[in-house]
Amino acid sequence: MSRATIPLAIMEKIVKEVDPKIRVSDSAKTAMSDFISDISKQIARKSISYAEHAGRVTVKDVDVKKVKEEISRVLLM
Repeated sequence: MSRATIPLAIMEKIVKEVDPKIRVSDSAKTAMSDFISDISKQIARKSISYAEHAGRVTVKDVDVKKVKEEISRVLLM
């Protein structure tokens, strides 16, 4: 499977939304893109498992929301 990448311009836009004065190196944008792609795949895997557990072949927003709640609980502990 090929590696999905998020455009580097999007990574810069995200950083600029947090602090418009900051500059972002290409290597930092690449690292962010890789990291977010990896996390997105993990979210997809977990969302798929929730859909399958519910007897569905379609991932729904409820599946993704469950993953978000799970991640939020872990991060806020």
